[in-house]
Amino acid sequence: MGKRYEKYKITVKYINGDIEDINLMGINTSNHSAMLKVYHRIKSTYADKVKTIDFVGVSKDGSMNVMWTKEIKPTGNIELKEDINVIMDNISKQMQLIKNKNFYHYDLINVLNKKEDIKLHELEGIKEIKYMNELDRDKLRLKIAKEIEEMRLDRRWHKDQLEMINKLAECKIGNEVLNFTHLSNVFKIKSHKPEMKPLNMKIAEELKLYKEEVIKDKDKQIEKLKKSYDKVIIDPVENKIICYNKAKVI
Repeated sequence: MGKRYEKYKITVKYINGDIEDINLMGINTSNHSAMLKVYHRIKSTYADKVKTIDFVGVSKDGSMNVMWTKEIKPTGNIELKEDINVIMDNISKQMQLIKNKNFYHYDLINVLNKKEDIKLHELEGIKEIKYMNELDRDKLRLKIAKEIEEMRLDRRWHKDQLEMINKLAECKIGNEVLNFTHLSNVFKIKSHKPEMKPLNMKIAEELKLYKEEVIKDKDKQIEKLKKSYDKVIIDPVENKIICYNKAKVI
């Protein structure tokens, strides 16, 4: 079965009747999983500004289908009438959910790491496949590359969720008397999504993450490189020195 939609878009209808397609710079709009995550994020950030939020599938011929609609109903201060026991019960359940999410995201990150490793091995083995022409090999390489891209997007989301849980866990009341203002601030931790910058060999060298040098004066080169890098390795086959730092690549 072929791909049903070529891309997806998110449309909001404001309270005053205006309609707008959300600008999604840097997002792969053909990736269903990535777009669905954006849709869920927009539902919370636009809740007090719009009447409806639509998740729309766009077919190859340009026809569109609203797959999901979130209707935002104004609530005013109706929450003030909520029974305090219900509120406390909800908080208790949400705290348990956060605890469970901690294990969930951790496990899924490890699963995605393993899946990516398998896909990379699969990518490396394409050249060994018998009875396959080069065009088909390239198609298979592209397919696997796209699968790896989706895995990395999923893993980034799980890492962001885990980071927020860790930040929440750092907020402590200690032995002090319960302070509701402080407690309120604990639940107002805002997500900080770091700007994703492209990484290539040139940038990696500038950041002192990775570097390669042709061997000229081996001893002097090694002595100098060890001052800046954790690992300095000699590649006698390629006649070069490879060095890197044990930095976390985002």
